[in-house]
Amino acid sequence: MGSLVPGSWLPALPNGSSMGPMPATLHQRYLDLYQKFGDAWRVSNKTSLFDYAAGTSTATFTIASWPNENLPCTVPEAPVVKPIERNVAERFCRAITDEKMKSDCIFDVAVTGEPGFAKTYEITQRIRRGLTTTSIINDKNSTQIGEPVTFIAAVDGKVSGDRRAPAGIVQFTLDGERVGKPVKLDANGQATWKTSTLRPGKHQVAASYMPGKGSMYLASTSVGKLHSVTDAKQ
Repeated sequence: MGSLVPGSWLPALPNGSSMGPMPATLHQRYLDLYQKFGDAWRVSNKTSLFDYAAGTSTATFTIASWPNENLPCTVPEAPVVKPIERNVAERFCRAITDEKMKSDCIFDVAVTGEPGFAKTYEITQRIRRGLTTTSIINDKNSTQIGEPVTFIAAVDGKVSGDRRAPAGIVQFTLDGERVGKPVKLDANGQATWKTSTLRPGKHQVAASYMPGKGSMYLASTSVGKLHSVTDAKQ
């Protein structure tokens, strides 16, 4: 969450001083990270953005002794986790295909004994697979009043093992308002909107992609494309 200066294993302290290289012993690392570094950056009553009820403060929500230096590392007043065998965790994570994600999934499930981690990884994998990006271009950056201009929305997505372009529809918007009916994407994942009725001035044209029913792809919206229209009579 912060930049590392050369030779330092942690970001700088609030006063700008460096924590120096990583200590050789685990004990010193614990002291440096969870006491010196952690306490230096700990939120205080003066720096907190929250309001506290009478009789409470940041200290009410601070567990200075956590995490423990030695196992077990338990949270006060919280149930102790019960690890499970690795082969059991592997079965819960069998639907994860990405090797690194699968390894992380197995570790999390085995250490915590919580199968719900596997479901979280499955959802994350599905989201990653279905991510799309929608971009928009025009054949002219500016036009005269009454002059036609064409906007092309292109949807890009990469589902493993499927080289086909995303299918679905695109809704064009002009200055935040929908224009025309949704346009079906062609085989290249593109949709076109052509108009000659733009009024003089600067306009923002954008496109929102909506996948077809049952598609693995997720919706996405482009950044607005600036287009200027001038009136030659003025």
